[in-house]
Amino acid sequence: QIHLGEPLSRTGLTPADLAAAKAAFPPSRGSGARYALATTPAPTRLVGGRGDAPKVHVLLERGAGGEDEVRGYFAALWARRSGASVAEAERYAEKNFKKFWKMVNDAGWRTDFTQLAAGPYRVEW
Repeated sequence: QIHLGEPLSRTGLTPADLAAAKAAFPPSRGSGARYALATTPAPTRLVGGRGDAPKVHVLLERGAGGEDEVRGYFAALWARRSGASVAEAERYAEKNFKKFWKMVNDAGWRTDFTQLAAGPYRVEW
């Protein structure tokens, strides 16, 4: 599951988790994106004893726009599907997102808003 812009109270993240996310994704990291990723383990299933893949939380900063939401989801989806760590997912997004965003714009998609159903919650570092 990917959770985009949900309240922190639903993430199960501790203050230490948030500090780690902030350290891994400082606002000045150069990409200009205004989000951070964090993961929490999925609950173990009762039947079979296996859990699902970890939940990926996209923490959107106050003032994050549509491009930030899409980039955060892009990185989170990579982490979810590939099993990559948060750091690996961000490196993937850093390398590939600009090309993806250009292709989407060149194809005529409207990118001035998104319909990813991001929650209204934002964080301030």
